[in-house]
Amino acid sequence: MTQSRWDGEFFHYALENFSIFKEKIEIEELIPIQQVAGKEDFAGVIRYEVTFDIENITNKTYIELSGVMESGRVYVNDSACRVKICPPYKFDITEAVKAGTNKLIVEVTTTLVREQYDWLPQFILLEPIGITDAITIKQKKIK
Repeated sequence: MTQSRWDGEFFHYALENFSIFKEKIEIEELIPIQQVAGKEDFAGVIRYEVTFDIENITNKTYIELSGVMESGRVYVNDSACRVKICPPYKFDITEAVKAGTNKLIVEVTTTLVREQYDWLPQFILLEPIGITDAITIKQKKIK
């Protein structure tokens, strides 16, 4: 899925109410979040939101996320589709998708390692956070 703009929202683990996103930005492309100014040490949940169009839904429809760093949760048209904590990040969205315009939300949850440094991170490579590659919609014929 090629998009010109993504809405990104952030909330930190330290908040009392985990359902409140405190900050919203526009992201031009899917890049590691620590490359966004002010997010170098971010730890929490990143919510990506975008709309997409689909012509027909006569086939099984999947969303594949590439480059997810930590866990990923997908919602299509406000319907939760699953949570995955490791690759492959492939989600069956057949029941949630409709012909026409659809709303996609992907929540990526990070670990606390960037926010709560101790002696160990100085010896390990910290991976990028967020979605760093692509979001792809695929359809497969139902047999």
